[in-house]
Amino acid sequence: METPNVQEGQKEGEIIESPVVESPIPTTGDSFESDFGSEKIPASIRTFRDLDKSFLIRELITLEVSFETGEQTTHKIRFPYYALVKMVNVQVTKQLAGSNSGTLTFKNNGGTAMTNGVVTIPASTAVGALFSATPTRYNGIARRGYCQITAAKTTAGGRVRVEIEVWKLITTR
Repeated sequence: METPNVQEGQKEGEIIESPVVESPIPTTGDSFESDFGSEKIPASIRTFRDLDKSFLIRELITLEVSFETGEQTTHKIRFPYYALVKMVNVQVTKQLAGSNSGTLTFKNNGGTAMTNGVVTIPASTAVGALFSATPTRYNGIARRGYCQITAAKTTAGGRVRVEIEVWKLITTR
């Protein structure tokens, strides 16, 4: 399920403004191919600084994740476009039971954990509590690739809503 992330004063589907070109690209190597897989993007674009702002659109992906018995898994969210995971927000919707924390680990389509991409929710955290993470490396998702979210908790119990803010890279191919 995808819904646009519309900020105050921003229109639905509006292009991200200049702060995008000010950000260095987090890569696993020297080029986009490292983060986005074997599929090539235009040769003139090697980093996010090379992008014209018209190539990026901000979107928000929302899903429910469970720590209940038999429901803990690695969720895979498919992206039909190149994307960068920029922020993750998590809100508790059912109190985490038991005596240990729950963790959500975010990985790119290659299965590599995103740097700063782990959210830990302490045991007995109340409904409504908010947590966030800002992945800074290994956060590129190839076109037709997957963002993976692994939910883990030793003593089962609890649910959260996850919001993933992505920058969607539009190419002309």
